[in-house]
Amino acid sequence: MSGSDLSRPTTSNSQYIIQLQQYLRALSYEYREIPAVAVNGIFDVQTEAALKMFQTLSGLEATGTADPFTWELLRKQYLLVQDTDLMPYLFDAFPSSDSVFSAGDFHPSIYSVQHAFQTISKNYDNFSELEFTGILDPATEANIRELRTVSLLPEGTHIDRDLWNILILIHNSVR
Repeated sequence: MSGSDLSRPTTSNSQYIIQLQQYLRALSYEYREIPAVAVNGIFDVQTEAALKMFQTLSGLEATGTADPFTWELLRKQYLLVQDTDLMPYLFDAFPSSDSVFSAGDFHPSIYSVQHAFQTISKNYDNFSELEFTGILDPATEANIRELRTVSLLPEGTHIDRDLWNILILIHNSVR
């Protein structure tokens, strides 16, 4: 996949961009020269710069294009890093893949959602800081609505597995 193909996010290529960003993000812990990128499904200048640095460190021409050879090398390096103890184990607090939380609901998982929004609000202006209530309140709903919009998810203010996964990817991409 070329950088130019990935630079226009669509539902068909955003999964590849997210995977590319996950690879680059994980490698940034091992190779400090690779800038940490946000895992947001958007092929932006930071993603391109990280890809170019990976290519440079790998002895490749720094094109910023995820051609098949670069993609395979990136995948192999990612798998090597995953085999080390560099990355902490992740905690999945979402109860089940068919769970959905709506306005006014209380659940311990909503604390995690509010914490994730609190973290990303420090880096993204379009999200507000939240109180930790464990309740899907109007302020949390406003952040959910915005995240659904920018992530190309169906409109709404509910928390489902799709929203959870995007929120956690963005949260984990912020250092």
